[in-house]
Amino acid sequence: THPSEEEKKEPTLLKSYIAGFEVVKASDEDCRLLLGDRSDEEIVDIFLGWGVKTVLITQGPKGVFVATKEKRYRIPAFNGEKEVIDRTGAGDSFTAGFLVEYLRSREPEYSAYYGSAVANYIIKRSGGVLLERMPVKEDVEKILKQNKVKLK
Repeated sequence: THPSEEEKKEPTLLKSYIAGFEVVKASDEDCRLLLGDRSDEEIVDIFLGWGVKTVLITQGPKGVFVATKEKRYRIPAFNGEKEVIDRTGAGDSFTAGFLVEYLRSREPEYSAYYGSAVANYIIKRSGGVLLERMPVKEDVEKILKQNKVKLK
């Protein structure tokens, strides 16, 4: 069930779940459903205040808002709507790409670019979420270079 208006103002149950996480990723739509009509800045302030280290608010074709206590970044979705064939799996692929790079580097900004490149690769193909549809590191790095992101 959806949270009541009172629960959105004082989300104690949500806080009890999230407080122990290092990384929280949610869509902008999910955030507003859970926390009410708040800005991205207000939402990340809430999550960071609960002890989360890195917050990702995905925004579909607009990209992702990434926040830590130290910095905040708006990372674009590469190519946006230009070459979309099939969005199936794009969000999950972004998250997987982000986590793979984040576990390696612990750099939220670069990891978000990496995730965006993975999602970009996925949306240019069709066929569902299949192993053969997934990019390898070289595919992701090619997209990063095309978008002038310095490789790590």
